[in-house]
Amino acid sequence: MKYLLILISWIHWCLPAGGQTVQWSRGDEALSVAPAMQFMEDSTGKLRIEDVITSVWHPTGQAVLHFGFTDKVIWLRLDVRNNTTDSLLLSFEQAFISELTLYYTDAGGHWQSIRSGYEVPFTSKPVLDHNQVIPYPRSNGPVYIRMRPLIHATPVQLITLKYWELQAARKKMDYGIYAGILLLAVIVNLFLYAALKKNYFLYYSILIFFYLMTSATVMEGYAIYFFPRIQMMFWYSIVPVLDMIALLLFCISFFELRNRHPDLYRVALYSAGCFVIYLVGLSFLPPLPVLLVNQVFALYVFVIASMVGLKEGRSGNRLGYYFSGFYALWFILILVEAVYIQTGVPQHIFPVSYVSTAIFLEGFLLAILVAKRFQREKREDNLRQFEMKNQIEKMEQNFRQEILTTRLEIQEETFTAISQEIHDNVGQFLSLARIQVNIMDQQEAKNGPMIIELRDNLGRAMTDLRNIAKSLNSYYIQNNNLGETIANQVQHINRTGFTRLELSIKGTEREIDNQRKLVLYRIVQEGIQNAIKHAKASAVHIRLDYTGTLFLVEIEDNGEGFDKEATLQQNRGLGLHNMFSRATLIGGEAHIVSHPGKGTIIQIKTPFQ
Repeated sequence: MKYLLILISWIHWCLPAGGQTVQWSRGDEALSVAPAMQFMEDSTGKLRIEDVITSVWHPTGQAVLHFGFTDKVIWLRLDVRNNTTDSLLLSFEQAFISELTLYYTDAGGHWQSIRSGYEVPFTSKPVLDHNQVIPYPRSNGPVYIRMRPLIHATPVQLITLKYWELQAARKKMDYGIYAGILLLAVIVNLFLYAALKKNYFLYYSILIFFYLMTSATVMEGYAIYFFPRIQMMFWYSIVPVLDMIALLLFCISFFELRNRHPDLYRVALYSAGCFVIYLVGLSFLPPLPVLLVNQVFALYVFVIASMVGLKEGRSGNRLGYYFSGFYALWFILILVEAVYIQTGVPQHIFPVSYVSTAIFLEGFLLAILVAKRFQREKREDNLRQFEMKNQIEKMEQNFRQEILTTRLEIQEETFTAISQEIHDNVGQFLSLARIQVNIMDQQEAKNGPMIIELRDNLGRAMTDLRNIAKSLNSYYIQNNNLGETIANQVQHINRTGFTRLELSIKGTEREIDNQRKLVLYRIVQEGIQNAIKHAKASAVHIRLDYTGTLFLVEIEDNGEGFDKEATLQQNRGLGLHNMFSRATLIGGEAHIVSHPGKGTIIQIKTPFQ
């Protein structure tokens, strides 16, 4: 049927147009009547029907009416003889004709009028259609149409009522499918944004929503069915600017312009801000200049979007080249629509305009880009997780190696302590006990006090041997409270008399995993040894604090102190480095405060588990 209509239009284009009368006969369902029309311009907009009847008329010579960018009133003349009983409608297939009035003479020779146009309330139109459709009267003479076409090309058809009903239902269904697919894309991406917290899903939804509004309010006019009281020209002016802002925000989010291309980020952001300011004063400007300015802005935004895509592509992101290519296709279709608006050709191939076609294709292609972006991020996340897993495995390996090293160091330190203890304490107690036994044997007498003393010495020796055995066994350290283990160490060192150690515990002791316990015990040992050997401290205070969210171990001495920064910079102080690295291995951190002559404070904070 569409090709039949095109053929009919071409035939009428070839016929002479000057004042011809169209004969409507049975068998026709729709007929293009633009070639049979005559027109005249009313530059003042004040002519009445009585004034234009005798005016000079010119043939349109067009298959589709078009008068370019104009705010003038155009008068049309059409003469149709209806030789059938069919009810005919005159359809101006354009939603954005502000005024359209048909004048005809009734049987008594009086002028009658039928009004349409978007300025007429939708429910008051003679035919409820998003385009301007009016009944064609059975008149003995020509009819005259007064209209303001503004910028759009307008196909004009003479159509039967039944065929119009069928055609209107089909167009609504086609556009319903069109709009439904775009709305589904908006809803799906909103759900993806809510689930994945990726901003580009949100900005894609906003962009496609405004694209759909552009189609429904600017190009096709289907919004009138949902909002009968809508001010079409207001939205006609404002919606294109809104989708320009949405496109700039999408570019900023999708290509992360703020971090990757700060110069383009500023251009896009400032442009969006200027468009917002422009929106504020939009309603105070005349329609025709607004339409011209909007087209200039659309070209400007296209240039920015293309620059963003090309620069991102040159940066190594192929999605940028795809983006520029998609918008090049979009721009070509927009240009085709602009040519159609000015010339009436090429006529629309699909049930919607070239702009609406471009919007649909752009929504689909941008959805592919968004999916590609998400897939790329997922691959990068998997790669990061793999690298993180390897790092964790290396850290665990280092942790196990450090635990083994710590155990060996504890063992070595303990063996040294055993040697000293056996030599200095246990050996002396046992030697004294042996002398006492010899004396008792020589005297061949039972000496009560000496036996008591002998028993005490042997008891002390046995106690020291048990303490030494406990310090040798890492399982004992791991399987007992850290406070109890450190208390044994403190008691053991205090008996030597070299340094006075004090242990205080704040809060109720909580369970600490065995590996942390072993490392913390080693750090405490390291701190005590440094205080005794290097700082020459006479007093060391150890504090364990279980009251916070982190476990706190603090070792404070009154020794000589040192310059921490200088020591670390000169790569001295192996014990300090060991403390820092071990605290890091168990998920904690070490802090050391020390000044020459003012002692040292060591703090270790670590999670309990």
